[in-house]
Amino acid sequence: MNRILLIACVLLLKSLALQAQNTFQVKLSGNGSEEAVAVTELPNGNFVVLSSKYVSGIDMDIVISEITFAGGLVKSKTFGTTNGELAKAMCRTYDGNFIIAGSYFSSTSDYDLLVAKIDTDFNTIWVKHLGTIGGNDYVNSVYEISQGRYAITGTTAIGGSAKPSFMILDDSGTIAKEYHLNTNQFASPNFKAVYLNNGTFAFCNLTNSLCIVDTNGTIIKNNSTNFGIYTSDAMLMPGNKPSLLAYSDYGSIQGGTTSLNTFDSTGNTVVASKKFKSSGNDFIPVKILSDNSGGYIIAANALSLSNGNYTGVIFRADSTGLLQWAKKYTPTGSAGSKINDLKRTADGGFIAVGSEGGTSTTILVTKIDSLGLVQCNTSGFTLATASATTNSATQHSYNGGNTPILTAINPTLTSLTTGSTVLCTTIGVQENTISEALHLFPNPGQNFISTTLKINTEVYTTIYSTEGKIVSKSFGNIRPQIDISRLPSGLYLYEIKSQDGKILQHNKFIKE
Repeated sequence: MNRILLIACVLLLKSLALQAQNTFQVKLSGNGSEEAVAVTELPNGNFVVLSSKYVSGIDMDIVISEITFAGGLVKSKTFGTTNGELAKAMCRTYDGNFIIAGSYFSSTSDYDLLVAKIDTDFNTIWVKHLGTIGGNDYVNSVYEISQGRYAITGTTAIGGSAKPSFMILDDSGTIAKEYHLNTNQFASPNFKAVYLNNGTFAFCNLTNSLCIVDTNGTIIKNNSTNFGIYTSDAMLMPGNKPSLLAYSDYGSIQGGTTSLNTFDSTGNTVVASKKFKSSGNDFIPVKILSDNSGGYIIAANALSLSNGNYTGVIFRADSTGLLQWAKKYTPTGSAGSKINDLKRTADGGFIAVGSEGGTSTTILVTKIDSLGLVQCNTSGFTLATASATTNSATQHSYNGGNTPILTAINPTLTSLTTGSTVLCTTIGVQENTISEALHLFPNPGQNFISTTLKINTEVYTTIYSTEGKIVSKSFGNIRPQIDISRLPSGLYLYEIKSQDGKILQHNKFIKE
């Protein structure tokens, strides 16, 4: 009988293999002035979202929230002092915790680098303030480049001027290495570098498009051309080909455009070049990802020239830059939407975070499938395209300098009662491989499900609804069968977790 059930489960999963991936759209609202800036996916399929909340004057707080694979809110905390904390970037660490980074506003004219490590309950492990007194310093990206080694990049006031900066911190937050670049361009708070996952970083927001530097400060590539006013993001395509996303306002098409350019592996020859424009808007680039088939997935914001509202857009282009599709995800009735971060998810889709609204904003999180679709608030978006135009640009040279370590004020961590509105959710099962799905059988089940996990210790067994609510929870030795007879028909997530919080097994199942 069990053999028959297993075979039936395999056939069921094969028949479901072409169904849609998980999608949802959710708003997390507080005082009407929140905006998400970064997102990361957890091993259990949940997402952690980093946001900022404006309070008054220079007072801003960092908000960090966890939501389920279906958009349900798990927990949310604020991180802040009576001065301002501005969130900009986040990464997950080797030990399962998080590094969050941004700026600390010590006064209206003095911003410092802010870096903190927090645990999975969003409690502070350590917090650091770095920067020059009387100068403005910003962290705009953070990456774990090896176990317990974190690269932060941004803008630092060195020698009386704002310079693109790079620092490596150890696992206690101490500076292990740093360097800066010289620049004769207008000082920008938006300097950053993007990790290319090969020991090098591509600096963005410079006057030259391609400036690749390694962790020692050696400049690997330093082209004297530019495809836009500034680059906003970069990545490596297969074959070690650098791809750049830039903002441009020269050449045809006229007005603010998003420019896509890919070089060959030497960084000398352009192999793909295209610009994209939204009528009546400045089209501001945000993020570039590979679509895993030689093309690109790009996020940008259309800034209305008439009312100043944003519209968050995601589009796909093939390997030559030819537009495949473009979609927006603004909730019905909203004045606008904005995307600040886009990540690929384990099931092959994408998750975008930013804000919803116009002058009053709430956190907006949208889980998208690989075709750019969501169950709700998805519509096409028209873009014009043209070839990108190059200009000459200034190259940048190495600059040393040391960033002072400042006394950090301990933040207050407060559990936050955040309003959560799931606008839509749909759950697919194709992202589970057959071998993973057979850890739980029968699936679908009517009265009981069984797990193949064998362990001689007490564990927590939890079942969640698609809204993220706990519908069943127990503690003890793993039972041969889990009773689901009292659950309404539908889709659920089960999770088995050790006493120290490690997830031993998790999966979705259908109750018939």
